[in-house]
Amino acid sequence: MIRDAIVDAVVCAPELIRAQLCVCVNSMVKHDFPGRWTQIVDKISIYLQNPEPTGWSGALLCLYQLVKTFEYKKVEERGPLNEAMNLLFPMIYQLIMRLLPDQSEQSVLLQKQILKIYFALTQYVLPLDLISREVFSQWMEIVRTVADRPVPDQTNQVDEEEWVDLPWWKCKKWALHILHRMFERYGSPGNVTKDYKDFAEWYLKTFSGGILEVLLKILDQYRRKTYVSPRVLQQTLNYINIGVSHAHSWKFLKPHMFAIIQEVLFPLMSYSDSDEELWNSDPHDYIRVKFGKFLPNHKIVLI
Repeated sequence: MIRDAIVDAVVCAPELIRAQLCVCVNSMVKHDFPGRWTQIVDKISIYLQNPEPTGWSGALLCLYQLVKTFEYKKVEERGPLNEAMNLLFPMIYQLIMRLLPDQSEQSVLLQKQILKIYFALTQYVLPLDLISREVFSQWMEIVRTVADRPVPDQTNQVDEEEWVDLPWWKCKKWALHILHRMFERYGSPGNVTKDYKDFAEWYLKTFSGGILEVLLKILDQYRRKTYVSPRVLQQTLNYINIGVSHAHSWKFLKPHMFAIIQEVLFPLMSYSDSDEELWNSDPHDYIRVKFGKFLPNHKIVLI
């Protein structure tokens, strides 16, 4: 009875209760999918195909729990997920393509959830039988578009301290997260497993120019003192950190590196007046900011 009803419950429940129900869905998938609960796939597909958007958010949350269950499993253990995604993956692609032109908060939150699903599906294993090069290219164009598009002007009405939590910046964060992970794990020749050797060569030649163009725009935005969220900046620098080691991507970066070092990296690594003020007023918060989850990677890597 619960298996039959829980996807509907997630769709209909208020947000606070949804969070609790999603924990239940995750546990149920671990124990019951696919043996006793193939219906979850059908339920999700029905809501995703519905032209009315009211059910999309709940269905995407349930799909995220399904994918998360298999996120770190080996290739040979991901058969049930791949079978489900043969049906659902094209649906979420069509949905995000439909949502992309709409920059409203509700649309961007749905886009962010779809990007989180894509990341969980691909961050440990890239299923090349499910995601062909053509399909991969389509998703990379989506991610590049999200990373490149400007944040709406109405966000300036919010206090600057709250900008980092805005859906538009969170959506960009997941787009950059995907870009960095795809390059790091599957697109960096010489650093990938043999299964992805040919794919890495293709990735580097196919995507370097377009992606680095977007990332250089983000760094230029930061250089001109226009707000860029810390996680977006971090993932941008992480991508470039890999790119400098490959001749093909280096030729795109070389003309810009002096400006990046002088006007982006050096200010980031310097001990500023605001750093001193924070250290004197709240040393614990200083350590959290400097060595917590937001800024450490680029500082430690680049040192």
